[in-house]
Amino acid sequence: MSQIFRLFPLFLVFISLSGCGGGGSNQPAATPLSISASGIEGGVVLRRASTGEEWTITENGTVSIADFVLDGDIEISVKPTSALQVCRINGQSDSVTIRATDSIDIECDNKILFVSLAGFKLEVADSKLWLVGGNGETQALAEGRIISLFSKIGLYHYFDLDNELWRTDGTMEGTVPVELDGKAFSSSVLDFIRDDNSFFFIAKDPDEKAFLYEVDSGGVINPILVPERIDISELSIAKVENNYVFYNRNEKRFFTIDTNGLISSMLVLEETETPISTLVYDNELLILTMFEDGVRKLRSLSGADSQFKIIPLPTSTETPITADIYGDNTLLFNATQEEGEDKACKIIYRYKEAVFEVLVDYCNQRTNFTHYATTYHDDRLLILERANSNSELYDLLELDLSSLTQQTLASAFDIKGGVSEMTPTNNFLFMKSRTSIEQDCSNFILCNYLLRYYALSYQTGEIVELVDSNIESGRHWFISVIHGLNAFKKATIFDRVFFQYTHVEFGLEPWVTDGTVAGTKIVKDIKPGAEYGLFPDVEGELQN
Repeated sequence: MSQIFRLFPLFLVFISLSGCGGGGSNQPAATPLSISASGIEGGVVLRRASTGEEWTITENGTVSIADFVLDGDIEISVKPTSALQVCRINGQSDSVTIRATDSIDIECDNKILFVSLAGFKLEVADSKLWLVGGNGETQALAEGRIISLFSKIGLYHYFDLDNELWRTDGTMEGTVPVELDGKAFSSSVLDFIRDDNSFFFIAKDPDEKAFLYEVDSGGVINPILVPERIDISELSIAKVENNYVFYNRNEKRFFTIDTNGLISSMLVLEETETPISTLVYDNELLILTMFEDGVRKLRSLSGADSQFKIIPLPTSTETPITADIYGDNTLLFNATQEEGEDKACKIIYRYKEAVFEVLVDYCNQRTNFTHYATTYHDDRLLILERANSNSELYDLLELDLSSLTQQTLASAFDIKGGVSEMTPTNNFLFMKSRTSIEQDCSNFILCNYLLRYYALSYQTGEIVELVDSNIESGRHWFISVIHGLNAFKKATIFDRVFFQYTHVEFGLEPWVTDGTVAGTKIVKDIKPGAEYGLFPDVEGELQN
């Protein structure tokens, strides 16, 4: 009997370690760390504060770390391996204290790059490239006379600095010119699918001979074979299942080039036919064209095809229709049907494998409403509309793209002016509106606009005006937005929206909002005082 009592403590230890013991202990059972990760590009390093142990996570989805044992309250932190990213744990910050029973959710998002231009004197280095972090912290990475942002490919963002190709990894040390083997950067090539994951450019040798290149996701620059008789500057390019499809804008011809340099013509548009939407979706190249008489035609090319095929449109060929990709996997066609003099209605279709599915029909179903704008967030459409019975107030309709269920998130709210921009976050919808303040505004370039900035809460349906309205010159609006010298359109980090705003004390500078008035503030006063920091005061420049 005494032998049994001597072995009893060991028996209790065994039960405790195997997780089979009964109650009596306030400590949670030891369990490996299970993590849900999203948005990671490159990787993140998870660190346990008490021991300094580190684990690297490179995949998105559910990740299990067997040797990271949760045995009570612990402090952990996460740091992205890419300086172009910012990460947080459980929707809070990059360092939190968690309990053994907590679920671990790591989210990463890309920081924001934008360009500021202080003046128009080309002999002066007036342009700067800025990096903005999750809390609004800023860092100037490069400066020169003119800077133009291109695409983020893999872990690098490419840009033009004074007619030279550069790239940055988000650090000063990693912001460097791109080596082109003795060739000089000439220009980017129009990627007619408007794909931010692709970047093509032209470089020339000392004899001015032009060469075409593509940057892949690993930062490797690959040459693309193009016969010398083809003017590369006339080309647009798309990639379908690793095959290049070229479009010669002068000849209106689509073609491919094989590894021996032989050209195979695929499609020649008619003289009166012009592409109005060209994009790649689900390994399918779609070309929507319009003739001078207004007739539309849709063609498709999959990776297995050698020729385009015609896809019947869901409406009359004379009906105005446009196409665009929303999010990562939703292709929408928006058709506008005339209902009479100065009156039209809209039908929104989802496209998949040559099939058009009606999502919202304002011509036959939601006839009591008028569509104004659509945006996408997290597998749902957010649609701004107005009830015909009260054309002064807006409603916000949500459409779940999985279940196709609809619900109105907010009703009869007031926005002054026409909504020109919508930026969704998880918690609120940021909206910018503008109204002409001149009676005669036939030339919009010369008009002045009154701009307003709003945030609408999904949960409460309440809308707030975030800052005082300000007057923005039409010339200023035209130059800064259309030419893309400021990269603030739809610029978000997690639940913060970055936008450009002209304040009486700061001039035109970058601002950020969390959807509340109290959380709306200037990011950086690039040129201290009332001088414009993001872009020159065009009105003042013209007057001088």
